[in-house]
Amino acid sequence: MYSFSKKNILPTELIETLILTGLIFFGLNLSIQNYQVEGSSMDPTLKESDCVIASKLAYASVRSTFLFSSPKSGDIVVFEYPEDRSRYFVKRIVAGPGDTINMENGNVYINGKILIEPYVINTGSTDYLPYIINEDEYFVLGDNRSASNDSRSWGTIKTEHLVGKYMFGYDSPMCSVIKYRSNEIQ
Repeated sequence: MYSFSKKNILPTELIETLILTGLIFFGLNLSIQNYQVEGSSMDPTLKESDCVIASKLAYASVRSTFLFSSPKSGDIVVFEYPEDRSRYFVKRIVAGPGDTINMENGNVYINGKILIEPYVINTGSTDYLPYIINEDEYFVLGDNRSASNDSRSWGTIKTEHLVGKYMFGYDSPMCSVIKYRSNEIQ
């Protein structure tokens, strides 16, 4: 029978625990990111001050080939604002590469067919001339169109702007107490 000295086991276990904790932290940091919603552009889906988690691996790509899945119409995404890449926005993809988008009196048409959007509370009255989405680009809109700064104003986003795919929102007392400190999205 073997007997182990507690003196020898404790430092080894501590080192193993620290290494495992570091690997878990590093893995999580590479794969997900938390954000806080700023503004009402995604009402009612996401409310101002909501905390959200985005998967940074969802749209990971190598040489323009997505490893897991490509962005699709209906996906809620977090991305770098094209006009200031230090800011993050959250919007819904409504059209992708090769799609033709146009808007008539607030209704969105993709490839000539009306897009059914049960999540939109206010379509507004926007008209947008037909536009063909280029390769590696996406047209994004907020669910609350009248309060959204989106592709109608500054054009499409490129694949390189995508940070991650919205996974879920969560309740945190910090989200209601500390507003817009870091990683806030519009």
